[in-house]
Amino acid sequence: IATFTSSYNAGTADLANGLTLSVELDDTDPDEARLKLEGLLGPVTVLVQSGSEWIDGETGEIKPKVHLHWRLSEPTACVDDHQKLLHARTMAALLVGGDRTGNPVAHPLRWPGSWNLKAKPRMATIAALNDGAEINLTDAIEALEVAVEAAGFAQAADMPGQSSTPQARLSDVRSAMSFISNVGSEVKHVDWVRLGYAVHRTTGGAPEGFEIWDNWSRLSD
Repeated sequence: IATFTSSYNAGTADLANGLTLSVELDDTDPDEARLKLEGLLGPVTVLVQSGSEWIDGETGEIKPKVHLHWRLSEPTACVDDHQKLLHARTMAALLVGGDRTGNPVAHPLRWPGSWNLKAKPRMATIAALNDGAEINLTDAIEALEVAVEAAGFAQAADMPGQSSTPQARLSDVRSAMSFISNVGSEVKHVDWVRLGYAVHRTTGGAPEGFEIWDNWSRLSD
């Protein structure tokens, strides 16, 4: 899931291209994490079951541990872009409680077809494949930053803090949303998510705020 400039080393300094926004899910409910991230980023390109198991501490339910990979529409090819991809992977892991040791773009993750020998031998396998699914890194960062800020993780993600918490009257929010066109497929997924978080934040999470956003959402195909 990365390419390198060297035949002998595979560290961050040796990166040629970052190919995926990847999240390693070892210590959290993989189904809930996938649902949350796909709500922000769209369908995952590849879901890999790593061969290990996660146990729900409350119910005792056992689920396969997974790695989620979203293929980038354009690979990262310079230090600045590699850092942007690292930032995106860090935010995604923060949002769902992913294993943050897997954030670095050069970090190796178990490959499908290899054997996991930590307990009973199990082969890592592809559990879901959406070959046409890709994400734009800039759009992904924007969606993740809004979600991270709303969740209160901005400082942990090295994002600048807000000077104040914006608030508005419900009537003003309702009026503002009525002026934002949402006909057909005009609004992109990332903007839909961003506006949802914006309404949530500016109305203090009030049910009336959700109703405003939900009614606006229903204007779209």
